[in-house]
Amino acid sequence: MTDRFRFALEHADGSAWQVFEYLASAFLADEFGDIRTLASASGDGGRDSVLYQPDDDSTIAFQYSVATDWYQKIRKTARRLHDAHSEVRELVYMTSRRIGADADDIKRSLRRDFSLSLDVRDQSWFDEREYRSPATRQAAESFAQRIVDPILKSSSIIDRDGVYLTD
Repeated sequence: MTDRFRFALEHADGSAWQVFEYLASAFLADEFGDIRTLASASGDGGRDSVLYQPDDDSTIAFQYSVATDWYQKIRKTARRLHDAHSEVRELVYMTSRRIGADADDIKRSLRRDFSLSLDVRDQSWFDEREYRSPATRQAAESFAQRIVDPILKSSSIIDRDGVYLTD
């Protein structure tokens, strides 16, 4: 993973939710050709995207999040899925945070409480796939540009305007 992409993932906050959703969708589309984005301002019932199913009864839901309190975000999403989409059996949680084995307890809890399997795709997951394809590389660069460049500009690390060449 490039340092720039890692920095962007680590510094994505709540205002970057839409940019992160684009990144996550691009990485997933590379893996799942039949992914359908549902995220909308009017509400998605805990499902930012699903895999297309001909019977219109998706059993896998995807949640994209830059929330720092990932544990509560996952619990809240699991509850919403249980209440509104009881057919969902697997939640794939996409996050810019590093979670790793810290998710073991919540995985057990969701299986017990909601009969829901949890697949956490965290910063490490993105790390391992940044160079998987031209599409993932482009999505990572676009994400880094949207997150990192404003930080660098506000810190006066990079110029706000480019250098103009003269004759």
